[in-house]
Amino acid sequence: MATLAHHDHGHDGGNDADRDRGRRLLWAAAASFVVCVIEIGGGLWSGSLALISDGVHNFADVLALTISLLAVVVASRPTSEVRTFGWHRAEILAAGISGIGLLGVGFGILWTAYQRLLAPVDIRAMDMLILGGVGLAGNIAGMVWLSPHEHAHDLNFRAAYLHVLGDVLNSAAVAVGGALIWWTGLRIIDPILSILIGFAILGTAWGLLRETAHVLLEGTPRGVHLKDVAAEMAQAPGVESVHSLRAWSICSHISVLSAHVVVGAQSDAERQRIRDYLAVLLLDRFGFAEATLELECWACENPLLVAPLEHGEGPHEEHVHE
Repeated sequence: MATLAHHDHGHDGGNDADRDRGRRLLWAAAASFVVCVIEIGGGLWSGSLALISDGVHNFADVLALTISLLAVVVASRPTSEVRTFGWHRAEILAAGISGIGLLGVGFGILWTAYQRLLAPVDIRAMDMLILGGVGLAGNIAGMVWLSPHEHAHDLNFRAAYLHVLGDVLNSAAVAVGGALIWWTGLRIIDPILSILIGFAILGTAWGLLRETAHVLLEGTPRGVHLKDVAAEMAQAPGVESVHSLRAWSICSHISVLSAHVVVGAQSDAERQRIRDYLAVLLLDRFGFAEATLELECWACENPLLVAPLEHGEGPHEEHVHE
């Protein structure tokens, strides 16, 4: 018999958290947009590719933060018969789109920096220093809006925070680069800084895409080891063994699990007690918001911890359990 165990943490609390995330993302996007305009315009005026690169990176982050904001709104939509898990995966799609956009920006900056290495241009170093400092201040303001610990588990929110954190580091590098160019007169510092910024962007993009792919491929939630889950479930009173575990994430803060649990010949009341105990254990110990538990009198013919699933497998014979 399959049972879905679900624990509701409070609809109003979830709405409050969504509104808080949305407000913080909106303010961070506004700060990034102002920095973007200042740095791109200032880069064109001063001739600094590093300043333009940082401004373009900020523009990419404006788009990413906007996507993240839309994801918060979309993910709050209710479940339906068509989308039984709701729209929570919108968060993962938003993070993936952000990662792809950052890849394009990173490679574009690297190519332009290579061209500048071959043919350095004159740079207004003092303007670069001042505008880099202004960009740094704006990006720090955006980072402060995205730094609350209570949202650290949200992949979409964490992606936005990493975007702005990267902007802070880039703006600091631009300001320092402007000071060095003003002090030494070495114009090559500008494209070198741009190359460093480009690689930083590519590293951030790779991390986001790797995490997005892990969720979309329904990998086991990060930090969860199925052997540990099975061992703790098997120690529950009345449980003989556990097999056929599957665990995956709907989004960064919703993980689910299904499992076959051998409990022997138990009364209906005892089976319900075991089921409730396991549901609370999985939620409190491992963070599984929902668990589908199939209680069996005896183990299946192939009681593996992770059951095989053939590609294109059709209807199969149902197990008979009490």
